[in-house]
Amino acid sequence: MVNKYRSRFERTLALSLQKAKVPFTYETKSYPVQLKVARVVCTECGSRDIETKSVYTPDFFIGDYIVEAKGKLTAKDRKKYAAFVAQYPEIKYRFIFMRDNKIHRLSKTRYSDWATGIGVPYCIGKFSAKRMKEFKRGKDT
Repeated sequence: MVNKYRSRFERTLALSLQKAKVPFTYETKSYPVQLKVARVVCTECGSRDIETKSVYTPDFFIGDYIVEAKGKLTAKDRKKYAAFVAQYPEIKYRFIFMRDNKIHRLSKTRYSDWATGIGVPYCIGKFSAKRMKEFKRGKDT
């Protein structure tokens, strides 16, 4: 198998999906996303509601689901994913985190807390049996 994945974690997840016979594609579609720019004021109108265009390419497409696999979840990533969730509410979006780390070393907030806060279900480390069944059925369980 050609290593087309961006990380060992993504490759491991892909192998687990293949072993469970869950059909998926990897990074096959991108979405435009509008991101708010912080601490910027328009010189013409004085508005602080400045946005920039970005493109987001999710990792895994599994049936009706989009699954983002993350090892390190940076502030830039969090901003992009939260914007994606807000702008595409019809999409069934899931996270799988390699570990449930703190979002930064001085914070009490963990990756799981952050995902819950934006309303996205998550797994830690590997897909649970329940999540695999969800993917196979294409329905929330």
